[in-house]
Amino acid sequence: MKKVVIVIGHRTKKQGAYSPYLGESEYSYMEKVAYYLQDIVDVYQRPNTLFVSETTRINQMVNTINKQKYDLVLSLHFNSFHDRKAHGATALHYITNSRTKQIANQFIKLVSESFSVKKRSLIPVTSTKERGGVFVIKTKADAVLLEPFFGSNLEDAIKFKNKHEEYANTIKALITKYCQ
Repeated sequence: MKKVVIVIGHRTKKQGAYSPYLGESEYSYMEKVAYYLQDIVDVYQRPNTLFVSETTRINQMVNTINKQKYDLVLSLHFNSFHDRKAHGATALHYITNSRTKQIANQFIKLVSESFSVKKRSLIPVTSTKERGGVFVIKTKADAVLLEPFFGSNLEDAIKFKNKHEEYANTIKALITKYCQ
C-alpha cells in the first residue's frame, strides 16, 4: 500500500488568503477538508514556530515528511488574485517529475468534473525560489500543491462554499487513482 500525507496549506497564525465569499481562510477551509481525509491518509500541519522564517518552516516540514518515507504528498490550498475575474483549478508540480505532472493533470480533471470549474494550465516549478518550489522540489516523495479554485472569485468560491466533504471526496478519488 502506498503511503500518502496531506499537508494543510499555511498555519494557524498565518492562514493564507482569505475569501470573503467563503468567509474563511485557506487554512480554515483546508483544515475542514483534511478532517474528511484523516481516515485514509496522514495529515500534517505546519507548526507556529517563533522567530523562524516561512522558508525555514517549509524546509523543516519537508525534512519531517521526508523521514516518514511517503509516496505522495498533497498540499491543500486555494488560489487568490487581485483581479477577481481570475478563476479555475490549477496545481504546482516539479517540472522534471512526470508522475507529479500526471497527478496534477488528473487533479484538475477531477475537480473540473466535480465542481464545474475552469481547467487552468499546470504550474511547472523549476526552482526552490519560486512559489511552492521548496515543497515540490525538496520533498522526496511525489509532491503536488493543489489549488482547486480562486477564493477571490465569487463564482468559483460559491461552488466550494460548505463543500468540504465533497472536495475531500475528489481528493480521495485522486489518491485512489494514484495508488492503483
